[in-house]
Amino acid sequence: LDCGGINMIDLSGLHMLKELVRDLEASGVTLLLAHLKEPVRWRLKKAGFFEPLGEGGVISKSHCFSHVSDAVTQVMGSQQVHCTMGNRVPSHNELMSMWEEREDVFASGSPSA
Repeated sequence: LDCGGINMIDLSGLHMLKELVRDLEASGVTLLLAHLKEPVRWRLKKAGFFEPLGEGGVISKSHCFSHVSDAVTQVMGSQQVHCTMGNRVPSHNELMSMWEEREDVFASGSPSA
């Protein structure tokens, strides 16, 4: 989730985010956050979102990234991105294309990685 456009979060937003994370996890999906602005990060921390998951925490700090591309690289595996792109950082369109290819592989039931 690109949080770059989120400047603040109130209690209802915290509640909705907590429910979203739980619903996604129940479906086998892990929510990753990118571009968390400091006021939002502070609010999430104060609300206990980053506490250890077994102790009431909602989101692991390891699921927060500075950039969307960092989150995509984490999901897809940094080796695949670096092997495919050489030593340069892939563009957003290239990452999305790689993501779509990966989704097609998983949808067919024969993941290669």
